[in-house]
Amino acid sequence: MFKNLFKSISHGADIGDESIKFIELIKIGNSFKVNRYGEKKIEEGILEGDKEKMKETLNSFKKEFKVESVYTFSSIEHKAETIANVLIKRGDKETYMIVDLGNKSVGVFIVSNNIVMSSIILNIRGVEIPDLRDALMKHFIYWHTYKDIETKIKPPIKKIILCGDNDNLEKLAEYFSLGLKTKVELANVWTNILDTSKDIPEMTREESFKYAGAIAIALERFK
Repeated sequence: MFKNLFKSISHGADIGDESIKFIELIKIGNSFKVNRYGEKKIEEGILEGDKEKMKETLNSFKKEFKVESVYTFSSIEHKAETIANVLIKRGDKETYMIVDLGNKSVGVFIVSNNIVMSSIILNIRGVEIPDLRDALMKHFIYWHTYKDIETKIKPPIKKIILCGDNDNLEKLAEYFSLGLKTKVELANVWTNILDTSKDIPEMTREESFKYAGAIAIALERFK
């Protein structure tokens, strides 16, 4: 009984540009509950090579949030796959571009038929919004024009989904939609977790955008 109870609780921590986001989920049958969540700011430059300081930060984080271990993404491909599993409804075989937007970097993932077909991280330090839009347009056009070795035309991107730790996501969604001439919407991180018409988590919708990565890791640990 205690073993099954232990397996019903999972936590995920996502180390971003400026903070660590943490969430703990409880699985009840086929549904989930958000038990607790939080964020810990990290010093600038830690992710860029200060291993000793990063170790101290992680130890402090584990003590503060009372977790024994921290599981983070092993690669950009791993992050793309797990975030796609959170944002795209199970069984949906359409093609989407996911944009995970931070303040210093942005992940651009193209998912088709539940498979990550392309994943890249862009450095956006000092980059103006129009330039970022142009970079996204470049990947958008490349997907639709590049043919594989069998010269097959790829399925069109149905829409672009925005998530991430950026305070201007709503404005950016509108701006990108006009510039890219395609549907751009804000992510629903609860798509495969809970029915928001029946159960609304304590965190606001705006907060939820930046927890996509942490939720992805927590869900993966239920497997």
